[in-house]
Amino acid sequence: MTNALLISLYDLGHQPYEILQLDAALVQAGIPSSIVDLSITKEAELHNYDLQETYVVISVPMHTAEADHSPRSSMKILLIVPENSYRIKEFLDAALTLGLEVYIATDSTFAPPDLNDRVFDSIEFCNPESAGNTVNAIVESVGIDTVVAIDEGGIEILEWARALKNGLVEPPEHSLALRDKLLLRSVLKDVVPQPNVFARDFESIQFGAGIIVKPSKGSASIGVTRVSTIDELKSAVAFIDTDLKQHGVAMLEEYIEGTEHAFEGVVVNG
Repeated sequence: MTNALLISLYDLGHQPYEILQLDAALVQAGIPSSIVDLSITKEAELHNYDLQETYVVISVPMHTAEADHSPRSSMKILLIVPENSYRIKEFLDAALTLGLEVYIATDSTFAPPDLNDRVFDSIEFCNPESAGNTVNAIVESVGIDTVVAIDEGGIEILEWARALKNGLVEPPEHSLALRDKLLLRSVLKDVVPQPNVFARDFESIQFGAGIIVKPSKGSASIGVTRVSTIDELKSAVAFIDTDLKQHGVAMLEEYIEGTEHAFEGVVVNG
């Protein structure tokens, strides 16, 4: 019987939607299939599969990219780069190694060597709608093939750019909620119990086991602090207001003791 081997290149154990969708279709068709993620599975283990009677499918996911596949002699890529990003070197090196024509949309004076004339520093990360319009204007004027948000700071801008390009008033609510913790709390409040969120009335706050201060947007625990005094609270809020303002406003939540559980999911058909 013919089998199928579905290979993901760099999802670190998180099966991409394309792989899951294809796997489901193969199951319905009665075709045995296996999924392998090469970022956690050694290539030598592929020899354990009989490839003589096997279809091999390779998934190359890029979930933050939006592409125009019209043919060009040299692909033009626009990287959305916030000022405080630590990932720019890796993305820039990879793009240049691949021979791509690199352009940068940023909010700083960052100008890599040989790219001074390809850096657009008018992106307003604190105003994603305006930034989305700017990105679309750059794409149109330069003839960009692919736009990539290199980290969380640019993903909302990319969502706005995509929505505005398609004539929408704003991105879908679920798209915005996944980037905005305050909005997500509101959407889920009748479904999942939420921690108490405090107003920024410092003198009236009861600390109890502590208060969690975090920016309303962003990921990777950037700017998340547990505080237990008024001075610590004011300092944490001031840091978000000044150094992390592109990540939204400071949220004050009650600290809850317990074990943290993280879940990942796949959305099918919206």
